[in-house]
Amino acid sequence: MRILFTAAALIGIAATAHAQTVSQPSFCERLAAQTGMKPTNKPKMWEIRTMNGLKAALIGDSTSVMMGVGSAGPATAEEYERLSKTCKPAKKGPQCDLVGPVELQLTIKNGEQVRQVAEAGEAAQVAMIGSRVRCTDL
Repeated sequence: MRILFTAAALIGIAATAHAQTVSQPSFCERLAAQTGMKPTNKPKMWEIRTMNGLKAALIGDSTSVMMGVGSAGPATAEEYERLSKTCKPAKKGPQCDLVGPVELQLTIKNGEQVRQVAEAGEAAQVAMIGSRVRCTDL
């Protein structure tokens, strides 16, 4: 009986250790799963083209991207103030510097809005550069 208990305890410890080492998907990985973003050759960076290159070259194309943030927790005046500084114009296009907890609201391509929460402790940058939307885990 003692051997069985020891073996069960060791299996339980090994399972717990394995669960702690398996990492959860990052913010950009979760966003990529919803939007079809693909990993780039840079680590922790994902992107999606908002226009088809061949179609744009042959007959022209247009794109529309909307980015915004919302509270992922209690909507206080302090939270509103913090969120109002999250998204801003940058040299190459609009950019949102996310520090969780915060909810990103992103609309690209087909007009369907995607909502993804950056949890407390997560940080990411979502930016439109040309006709691409990029997400980088920080």
